[in-house]
Amino acid sequence: MGKFDYIAERGKVKAGNSSKRPAKAKGTQKTPTVVAAPETPAERETIIVTRQMVRGKRSDPSYTQGMAYVKKETLRKVKKRLLEEDKDYSDLINELLEMWLSK
Repeated sequence: MGKFDYIAERGKVKAGNSSKRPAKAKGTQKTPTVVAAPETPAERETIIVTRQMVRGKRSDPSYTQGMAYVKKETLRKVKKRLLEEDKDYSDLINELLEMWLSK
């Protein structure tokens, strides 16, 4: 008996099937989505803008990652408040650091 044969015996993984994805049923195909062509230049521009990748802070060379130790309770309260105000943690830290530097 092999190292992982007990899994196959329990029926969770078929022997010889190393894929974690379930097998696709034969004869099933994705249905193509039909989208109307843009009629005006403004509609075309909107489509082009929405297809562009949004550049995140991680890939932006003007940002770097900074770390600090913060009390757990303080961080929990900050995260709750940020969710309520729909604000980003890194934006808050950046604002606070800029205010501190401007003193």
